[in-house]
Amino acid sequence: MNILNRGYFGEAELIAAARCAIASLRPGGIWIVGRTICEDPPTHDVSVFRKPPSGAIEVITRIGAGAEIQELVLAAGLEECHVPGKKQLP
Repeated sequence: MNILNRGYFGEAELIAAARCAIASLRPGGIWIVGRTICEDPPTHDVSVFRKPPSGAIEVITRIGAGAEIQELVLAAGLEECHVPGKKQLP
């Protein structure tokens, strides 16, 4: 929560982070992305994603308006994450 948002990162960085997060999920894995909109009363905009055994990442539920980067996550798809200097496994 409150990390992957437009206040801290540009669109290219958010897409790269989403690709890496998606790549790290096992089939059936869940990823929760959100932001606290208001502290008092507590208000959150959250999207819950699931990586199905086959196919693209999907939104399984939303709280409030959903994560502000929801569309970027869906667009990031299942592309492989490339980390500079990290050896890729065969």
